[in-house]
This record gives sequence, structure tokens and C-alpha cells, in this order.
Amino acid sequence: MESAGTHPRFSPFETLPLHLFQYLCECVPRRSLSCLSSASRLCYQATTPRRFRRVKLTIRNKEKLRRDLDNLLAVLSSRDLFRHVHQVVAIGCMDHDGGSEDCSQTTDPATADQDSDDDSDSDSDNDDLFGATIGSGPPLSTQQKKAQNEAWLPFALFLGQLPALTDLVYACTHQLPPCVLAALHKYHPTSRLHVDAFSLRSLCQERHQLHDIDPDDFALATSPCLYNLRARCLPYDDWGRFNFNLEALEHIVASGCAPELRKLSIDHCSPSGSLALVEALRDPRRPWKGFFFSSQSQVVVSPQQQALTQGRGRLKTLVLSGSHGGLSHLQGWETRTEFGLLRKFEYHCKVSVESFQFLASLAASGSFRSLRILRLGIFDTAPGSDSGQLDQSAASFLQALPPLETLTLENYFGTHAVEAALSRHGPTLCKLRLLPEDGGEAHNDVDTDAARVREIQQRCPMLKDIELRVRRRQGGPEEVAVYQTLGRIPRLRRATLRLDCRSPYRDQTHDRNMHRGTLMFYDEPSGDAERVRNTLVNLALDETLATEIFRKIVSAAPDSPLERLTLEPQTEDTIAAQFPEIDSFGRWIGRSWALKICGKSGAVRAREIDVDRYDREYLRNNLEQVEYQGEDVWGTLWPNEGGDWRDDWHSFPLWCKENGNGGVGEKSRDGPELHGSTVTPS
Repeated sequence: MESAGTHPRFSPFETLPLHLFQYLCECVPRRSLSCLSSASRLCYQATTPRRFRRVKLTIRNKEKLRRDLDNLLAVLSSRDLFRHVHQVVAIGCMDHDGGSEDCSQTTDPATADQDSDDDSDSDSDNDDLFGATIGSGPPLSTQQKKAQNEAWLPFALFLGQLPALTDLVYACTHQLPPCVLAALHKYHPTSRLHVDAFSLRSLCQERHQLHDIDPDDFALATSPCLYNLRARCLPYDDWGRFNFNLEALEHIVASGCAPELRKLSIDHCSPSGSLALVEALRDPRRPWKGFFFSSQSQVVVSPQQQALTQGRGRLKTLVLSGSHGGLSHLQGWETRTEFGLLRKFEYHCKVSVESFQFLASLAASGSFRSLRILRLGIFDTAPGSDSGQLDQSAASFLQALPPLETLTLENYFGTHAVEAALSRHGPTLCKLRLLPEDGGEAHNDVDTDAARVREIQQRCPMLKDIELRVRRRQGGPEEVAVYQTLGRIPRLRRATLRLDCRSPYRDQTHDRNMHRGTLMFYDEPSGDAERVRNTLVNLALDETLATEIFRKIVSAAPDSPLERLTLEPQTEDTIAAQFPEIDSFGRWIGRSWALKICGKSGAVRAREIDVDRYDREYLRNNLEQVEYQGEDVWGTLWPNEGGDWRDDWHSFPLWCKENGNGGVGEKSRDGPELHGSTVTPS
């Protein structure tokens, strides 16, 4: 029996049976797993299944791929860890001959995983496995395809050594190599294949040289493992060739060629301008004739597959985005897949009143009976569409839907849509994103003030995650009221605030006209200096202010459940809309932060995010060359005290009710007294 005052040999968790300890490790944030695993031998053993559940590889060239695989195999072999690997992620690019190529469009997954604040694993049933969409590479010659396939052979052999593999996420710029697809079919026939930058390259064809699909492309399109794909579809490629990928995808879904395809994301984009494209547009676009039209053979679909699909696909997720995708596309997809099976639907295309009326009629008939996640992004409107009618028709669609768990409204929506969202779906919403258009009437109609947040608080009792566009007001009482009201949402655990830092004209009609490009900021010279100053004050976001905002939110209610806060100043919208001449100033001080509560102590940890050191260095150098009247405003806000003026800036504190100060009039951080001051431009 241990004497009083001695410490037990193990922590209480380590006395649990191993399977229970492993279960508890599922709740540990991913960023903390490494630290926990090094605490003791038991902790290492308990965290092992989750730490090795997902393996990420960054593809640069065949030498790096082989080297990374050798290192990975050495680790997995040392303790028989192969059985723990359930998901493999490959992201990056490889040159045509297997050498290196510019991979600026891709993200190093190891870095992305390390910096991520997401506690959860990228679950195999999650739609957001890829990150940012990457472009697809060009078609390859026969010799190039052979070299690519040989470069990927070690990876294919590696897949064969994973007995528990359930998912392969392929997010590389070139087509999935045949050897990798063959390895999946041979060793893991029931696994799920997720493909980003999906493109059947052989379906980009010269106008006068139409041909059958390439056999390797056909094998991918009809793979029994194909589960989730994202594709950019356009009628012509940049060289003026016909692109039949959209027609092929429509056929694949409707016919059941890929029987396990459940998640589809299509971006309807436009090709870049070229002389070849201009020439191609002079002739009518030919219809697609099928995969093997030259031999008069069609895709072979088994009777079992036909019985399964009954002539329509069984998608669970459908994402339609881009400059196309209007009413005709909606009607087409409704005939090709069973909308009653959709659990997630995203629609952010060029919309019309008729599009929303069609969606509303489907919802009223029960066609969206399984829907739980909806994203509506009205980024572009069809010619002649009235914003008021669009708002009302969107509201009708929202009212006709079954109760949702996750809802996103973006850009051109108004008060009718918001009212419908909160009245119909508020009681069941766990995640809400309200991101109105960043200028003009729509933004003013749906401004996120304290009253709006209070309405959300009262009508969304289950809300755990929220993302809002919030207007900064130099840290004044109205801005502080938004933060305090957010803190009173009873179950809120995560919040993302996109901070609108624009300083509006006193005459709001000027602000709207300016956003539409009809009024330059020089048209109001008397107010320029003050507005530049207010804009810079709004943009300035350092760690001190970020932490202050977080504390203001969590202190609004006892035992606030808020765990994470992300703050994102909208620097591009602000500068592009109002003061392009001070772009470098705004981007230099408008920094994004991720904050979280650490442990029972309640300490706040702030971490700057979206940091590109090359971009930061470019801005630092560019500030030396800037010549603009804003320099005087900068000097008034942050007088140079002898050091590097670029680093001698700070944010301004929030308004405080106790002493009635804060914002731009606060001097507690050695800032100047600016409240009511006038700055004259040089």
C-alpha cells in the first residue's frame, strides 16, 4: 500500500483497459496526439491506432516518392503497424517523365495536417477530404503515361501491404495511374476511391477527330471503387477542343457504370480565351456520342447494376457550382439521380427565380426528404433577375425543405431567406454560415449586428458552430455588442468571424455606387483621410486584440462552451473596393488568427494562420516603395519611435463599458488620441 503523499505510478487513464483508453484517445485533438504518445509506453500504445489511421504522402517526383515510401515502410514494419492504416492520401504532382514539376497549386499535406485546428480525423465519409480544388494536368502521350505508371509502381505495391485500407484519396494533378487502380481492384475491391481533379483526358477531342475513350480512362470511370469525385467541366478546353467530361459524368451517374459513386462535385467553369477557342466557337458544338461510338458498342452495365439504380443514380452528395448550371442543368440532374437520397446539396451557380421555383416544387413533393446539409451561394444571377424575387423564391425553397442540420447562405440573399432559414430550420441547426454579399444593398439588408445574433441565439438552441460576416466599427460599442451576444449562444463551441473592415461613406448610396464601380474614392476627397484611418484601424488585428475579442465572447455568459474562434479580416474585399493604393498596408496588418481554450486553466492560445512567408516578405519589401498619402495617416496612428516602422504598429482595444473608452480613442497601448481628430492628407 502506497504511503500518503506518494504519487501513483500510473495516471487514472492508464489504469483503464487498453480498449477503453484507445476509445478515449479518439476524443483527443489530433495536434495533441504526438505529445500524449510520448508521455508513457501505455500512452504510445493507446494512441497508435489513431496516429497511423491516416497516412499522407506529398508527391513531387519519383525519387522523393520512393524515399518517402522507404521511410514509411521502415516505421510501419518496426512495430507491425500496417493493420492500423485505413486511409492513404496522395497529393501533389509529378512531371510527365516522373521527375519534378512546379507544384505551386498544391498543399503539402504534412504541413496542412500539422497546422490544422481541426480535432477530427478526415473521416472516410467526409466530403471535405481534398482541401482546395486543384487543376488537372494536360493529356499525356503514350510514352509519358508509361513513365508515370512506372514512377507510381512502388506506391501501388505499398497499397497491397495494407490489410485494413478503406479509402484512397487521390488529389494529384495527373490522372490516377493504371497500376494504382489495378492495386485497388486486386487487394481492396471494396475500398472507396476519392478523386480530386477528376478528368477523363481522352474526352478532350479535336473538333474533326472525334474518337473513343482511352481504355485507362474508361477503367477509372467504371471502377467499382469510385466513390467520391470532384471535376471541373467546361464545354471546350483552352485549346478549343470539345470537352465531353460533363456528358460522361451525367451518363456515369444515370447508368450505374460506377456502381458505388455516391458523392459528386462539378464546377461549371469557362475556358481561357485563345485564338483556337475563338475559332472553335464559330462552329456548333457536336453532341457526345458515347464512350465507344466508333465500334457501335456502349458501356456494359450488368442487370444487377441496372436493378440497383433503376435508371437513376444514387448520389448522397451533389455539388453544383460555377458560371453555368442553371435551370436546365437542375432539371437534367433531377432525372439522372434520385434527389430523395441526397443528404448534402450545394448549389452556387448562376441562378434565376425559375431555378429556385423548380427546387421549391421538388422540395414540396418530398424529393429532398433525406437532405440534412444545404449550401446556397447566389454568386451570379441570370439576366433580368430581380433580387427581391430571388430572395422570396429562395425563401420558398427553404420553407419547403425538411429540417436541416447544417445551412450555408452566401452572397446575394436577403431578409426573406434569412427569416425562412431561422423559422424553419433554427430548432435543428447545429451549424450555420451566414455570409452576405460584401457590399451593396444585400449586405446592408442582412447586416450581422447584435440584434441579428440575438435572433440566432433565440431561434437556434442546438447551434454548435457558426460562421458570420461581422462589420468592424473601430472596436466601438456596436461591435462589442455583437461579440457579447455571440457568447450567449448556449451550445456554441466554434465560431468563425469574417471581419468586414470597410469604412462606409456617410452617404450610404455612395458606398453602394462605389462597390458597383461607378464611383472612385477620389470623388469624396474631404472624407478620404478619415476613412483611410478608420479602415486601417479596422484592419489592424494583432494577437492582443484577437485574444481580447475571444475573451469578450466567452465572458458574456458563465461556463461558456466556446472552444475555438477564428478571426479573418477581409483584406482583399476592403482594399479592392475602397483604397487599392494602400493594399500593402492593409494586407500587412490584417492578419488572421485561430484561438482556442487550453485546459481547465482557461488560458487562451492564439496562433496566426494563413501565413505565407514569401507573401509576407514581399509585403515587407513592397512597403518600402509605397508612396501614398496613407503614409501620413499611418504615421498619425502609429508614430515611429526609432525602430522599423513596419513592425511598430498595434491594434486598438475594444470599447469597455466600465470606463467608457476603447477603440480608436484608447491610449493604453501608447497609441495616439484619435477620437474626433482630423487628419489632413498631404
